This record gives sequence, C-alpha cells and structure tokens, in this order.
Amino acid sequence: RHLPQELLIYESHVNIVLIELYRANIIGKKHLYELQDINVNTLARVRIAKEIEKKLGIFIYKKDLELITKNSKAFDSFILAVAGQFLMLGRVRDIKSLAQEENPRFIAPNFSDND
Repeated sequence: RHLPQELLIYESHVNIVLIELYRANIIGKKHLYELQDINVNTLARVRIAKEIEKKLGIFIYKKDLELITKNSKAFDSFILAVAGQFLMLGRVRDIKSLAQEENPRFIAPNFSDND
C-alpha cells in the first residue's frame, strides 16, 4: 500500500537457498543436518557463512559474522540476501514451468558454475 507501484518484490525461502547451496557443493549435507541440531546449530551457521564467504567470494565483517552466528533470523536474512545478489547477477533457476503465474516472482538462485 505504501510502496511504489513500479517496485518489483521477489520471494524466496531459506531452505530453497540452502538446498541450492548444497546442490552446488558450496555446503555439505553435514551442514544441513547440523542446522537442525539445537546443540550445534550456532556452529553450523558459522561454517555455512564461512563456506559462502570462501566459495562465493562474499566478504563478511567479523561483527556481522557474530550477529549471523548468534541470531537465526539474521542468518536467514543473510542467506536471502545472497539469493538477492544472485538475482541481480541474473543467476537464478528458471521455475516458470512450476509456477502458476506467467512471470513468477519466486526465485531459486543458481550457484552452479556449469548451469
């Protein structure tokens, strides 16, 4: 209601982005399992952020890494921001065949080099 009409809003989901990171061998299955374990999920967030930083060339400030580690909502926001970056780079999967609309605004980033 308060946003400009020409503003395009896209949607994604953290789990979709994590699966795409796994499919591209950026993170491992172990990372995904650790995220579900309350005893080690903080460590898993650090490991995933470090893998993204190393393999995708994304710089993360130490203070931001601490926030991502301690706050699961901040981690989710970081993951979705990575998806948004890949949208801006034009590196998203074509999901039109799965969508009900002709031009869906749901994105799944494509992290693979060969796709």
